Amino acid sequence: MKEIQKDYVENLFFKEEGFIKYNHMYPISIEEEKVIIGVDRSKDTLNPNANIHGGLIFSLADTAMGLWVFINGQTGVTANASINYLKKGKGTKLIATTSCIKKGRTLSVLETKIKDEEDNLIAIATSTYYITGEIKL
Repeated sequence: MKEIQKDYVENLFFKEEGFIKYNHMYPISIEEEKVIIGVDRSKDTLNPNANIHGGLIFSLADTAMGLWVFINGQTGVTANASINYLKKGKGTKLIATTSCIKKGRTLSVLETKIKDEEDNLIAIATSTYYITGEIKL
């Protein structure tokens, strides 16, 4: 990944005001082959049953997948997405790891595995991104 892209990602995706910062998501590892981001459990992340809210889990996956598209030099929008929730998360954080199933010129298919800090698989999300252009940084 180009250094300017890395700076842009760290500053714009995670430090600028907006949805990602508001939901306290943070980068763990950002590489062209794999993106890993996390979110910490807090009172703001819980549903009424005191579990991490499914919407936040889906948002974590969607953010990681969109970031993967970006760091691979493309812009895109989600054309389709799905998630399977497997169990509730334990511990103090969730970790989303995104990898590519197929990178294409017009469509890319990605998979994100979300685990808790005890390495329990919490959810698996897949998404098809419609590629709208190339990054020009």
